[in-house]
Amino acid sequence: MDRTSPAYAAALAGSAQWDTARNEPYLQLPSFPDLRLIPYRPGIAGDLVALFNHHVVGKRLFTLPYPCVVGLRHTDGSMDRAFAEKMEADLIAKQAPVLARLRARREGQREGDDEGEVAWPFKALWSEAEGRVVGDIYLWPNTLEPVWDERGKMEGSGETQITEASVLALPPARQSWMIGYVLEPALYGRGVMSEAIGCVLHGWVRPVMGIGEVVAIIQDDNVGSEAVAKRNGFVYRREEVTPWPEEKGGGIHVNGYYTRDMRA
Repeated sequence: MDRTSPAYAAALAGSAQWDTARNEPYLQLPSFPDLRLIPYRPGIAGDLVALFNHHVVGKRLFTLPYPCVVGLRHTDGSMDRAFAEKMEADLIAKQAPVLARLRARREGQREGDDEGEVAWPFKALWSEAEGRVVGDIYLWPNTLEPVWDERGKMEGSGETQITEASVLALPPARQSWMIGYVLEPALYGRGVMSEAIGCVLHGWVRPVMGIGEVVAIIQDDNVGSEAVAKRNGFVYRREEVTPWPEEKGGGIHVNGYYTRDMRA
């Protein structure tokens, strides 16, 4: 499918589907029938260990464990099964009320069918053919940069210190959220992540969440991630300098701060 065509744009906008067997929503990648974005589910911890411990993926993740400790690989610094199982359990618990609301709305058990849902329940990129996680996309409220009003406070709140709660208290159109994404390197170069982010923005963020902005912070030498962002309309705004964890080599990493205005 021509990715510049109106038909492709419509496919991205209509990527939100419903899995009747599992009774849950998902985002279908239009060019890759095998791939969909799904909620976390029990039993994926092993997939997470394999994905996040890949040296190409793990070395760029600021907060997650990675096998490189002061230049040594495959040490006790790697993500272990217990860490992955906790991450799996935490995300399943966090997304449960969101999925419950979506199910109730679909089944006609609550009013407001046109009501938005300011939440992100599709963290795992799933291969139907292989039955495993091959990527990960996360969206969360942006607590780095607030939406200020003329009094120097967050618009719509009395807060001067920005928190997730104060972001979520704003009208959706005034909210800024962060996005992070990783993909199994075997799938690089095929446009998978570019399309997945397109599904995120046009199939969920704009029509369902209704938030005003999405932000990506990308390391300057990560040309693949930068290309994904630019293909999806993200614009470079400024440089961000980040002290890097010692267990991942330390030093200072220079990042680009990119934004995507969802109101445009």
